[in-house]
Amino acid sequence: MIIINSTAHIGNGKVLGSAYIKIKDGKIVSIGTGNPERNSEENIFDAQHKHVLPGFIDSVNAYGVTGPGWGDDDSSELSAPLHPELMISDSFDHEGLLFQRLYEYGTTCVGLAPGTKNILGGKASVYSTFGRHPLKMCLLKDSYMVASVTEEVRRHFGKNTKKPMTKMGIYAMLADLNAKTDSYCEKLEKELDMRLEANNDILNGKIRLIVNSNNMLDHERVKMLFEGRNINLAFCGSYEFIEGDNHPVLLGDRTMAINPKSVEIDYEMVERELNRGRLIGISNSGDVLASGKESLLWNGLFAYQGGISSERVIEMMTRIPAEIIGVSDKVGTLEVGKYADFSIWTENPIENFRARPVKVFVRGKNVLDNKEALKCW
Repeated sequence: MIIINSTAHIGNGKVLGSAYIKIKDGKIVSIGTGNPERNSEENIFDAQHKHVLPGFIDSVNAYGVTGPGWGDDDSSELSAPLHPELMISDSFDHEGLLFQRLYEYGTTCVGLAPGTKNILGGKASVYSTFGRHPLKMCLLKDSYMVASVTEEVRRHFGKNTKKPMTKMGIYAMLADLNAKTDSYCEKLEKELDMRLEANNDILNGKIRLIVNSNNMLDHERVKMLFEGRNINLAFCGSYEFIEGDNHPVLLGDRTMAINPKSVEIDYEMVERELNRGRLIGISNSGDVLASGKESLLWNGLFAYQGGISSERVIEMMTRIPAEIIGVSDKVGTLEVGKYADFSIWTENPIENFRARPVKVFVRGKNVLDNKEALKCW
């Protein structure tokens, strides 16, 4: 398959005019400008006057673990607030993910994560948004660990008069777990404790910790809690963050009108931080995970309306989240060797509300107008 005559947005700020993209065995094997070499057996799609974008990446969400109709929530283990040993892959139902048809708005990859009701909810995994088997859809198992220090934690446990009932309870429980982990690891002979083993992976930087934290003060508290440790820290669900810091940030969802925090993003500061090389991505993350296939694109449009250039917005929806959740070697940009995950639009969807996707490829398969996409197996 070869796409020709397109305007290709690479995902790193570069744009190629009159571009071609050649696909073979689910991956990009060639990309350039002009007329590519081809044989008579290759399918050609003429994308003249159309825009090709890397597949969008919804880096923190719960599709496929909350049931097709969002009625069955299998994302949060609420028997206790601290469960770093859990893995969201054990809850994943690919039918629930396919039901959402996220690819219809250009999203080809999603980070499926435990919910935000736990202080430590467990490990997230990254999946393609189309496939026939959950194991084959997985791009990276146990990609990152999810934590939350927002009102959502105490809103759940506090109403049942369980600890934590306060913000100070949240941080005290995290500090206590870290101390117990240190003591456990110092012992030469010990019984296996999966919870402490998993937390030790956080403390030694073996797995990235992404903390749902929507304001600057909590960002500072989290940093202080792990000060002096070799932790691989990032934040999500964020509407405020510390300027001059180097920890990656996934901006919070702004499509939930009932969320008072959604108007607080300072896009001028976002631009300054991006200019100095900080990783800041657009996401649907927050206390309430977005449920619509169009939500990620809407969050991108908010950033564009806030003054960020369209190419940078595309980068914030593709390359940057891929780097934050650990799959940049497979997806995130239009490059040779990466999966052929991309969408073709009538116009630039970041700049024009009239833009419509005409083809969407997930691992080289055109799923938008493929009847196979209507089946789950």
